[in-house]
Amino acid sequence: EITSYPSDLDVTPSSNEKAVIYLDDYLEREVNIVSQYETIPEEGYFVSGIAFNPARALVKGPAQYVNRVKALAARGKREGLNQNFKEIISLVAIDENENQVEHVVVTPLYVEITAEVFKTKTVPIIVDTGGEVSDGYELLGTSVGPGELLIAGPDSLLDQVSEIYTEEVDLSSITESSEIIMNLVIPQGIISVNGGTTATVTVDLEAYETKTISKKLTTIGLQSGFTAEISSNSINIIVSGSQSALEEVTEESITADLDLTGLDIGEYELSPNIVLPVGILQVSYTPNVISVNIRSESETPGGADEETPPGDPDEETPTNGNAP
Repeated sequence: EITSYPSDLDVTPSSNEKAVIYLDDYLEREVNIVSQYETIPEEGYFVSGIAFNPARALVKGPAQYVNRVKALAARGKREGLNQNFKEIISLVAIDENENQVEHVVVTPLYVEITAEVFKTKTVPIIVDTGGEVSDGYELLGTSVGPGELLIAGPDSLLDQVSEIYTEEVDLSSITESSEIIMNLVIPQGIISVNGGTTATVTVDLEAYETKTISKKLTTIGLQSGFTAEISSNSINIIVSGSQSALEEVTEESITADLDLTGLDIGEYELSPNIVLPVGILQVSYTPNVISVNIRSESETPGGADEETPPGDPDEETPTNGNAP
């Protein structure tokens, strides 16, 4: 029953309805602002992020409602973005299920939203290697996956980036073909659009094998008028290399010679000079030393400079009738 009321207010009882009033503690607290703002860039552009000013706002009201507020959502949508933008939007108090919470007051109710929009471009990923492959192995090659990276950033920085390198792969520590996850060296201020910061580097190694080649010896530099006899006309050379490289090695692709330049008549013990194709290593050869006997051609039986002794039976003797 209403027993008192202001004199200027007309109150006429019409029923037995009652008004129920709930009392609660008054509460104020700061709450973070979260983005539920959808940004869709134009093709070839990237929205690097959204910022709010201020980043937090005050929620006031009955404690039971204020305590239900988990965040203040900034909601909206912009499409076809190709440049930075700003916008003023209102905040919505939401609970842990992202449902709107009523009966609270948000201060400030409006915030400024800003977003940076950058151009994008695709650049190759390059494997950076260091060190030398261990002895007995050949590096056949390296590859990386993915082979490209989509990046974005301010024009002044983006124009300077033509490739992205991996961190250095230490070849000296690898003894078999391997796949290694390596970090990418992304310059300061450049953004990986898809968030990728690593790449898988494949290092393809091949262990060396050996092969024996029989090679005919040749002599070079022998002085005119001399002849040379050697103790062996050929040597056996054991070479090492990758299987693919060894398949290409033949006797014709190897040179092995004895350098007789400046040597006079006499006997010598010489080692051959051996030249192998690129990528092939020499393990050993036999014989290691070749005996060489250098003589004058005139000392050689049947030599061109050998004098004909007097009374040679092949010499024609003039008859008396033909004598002068």
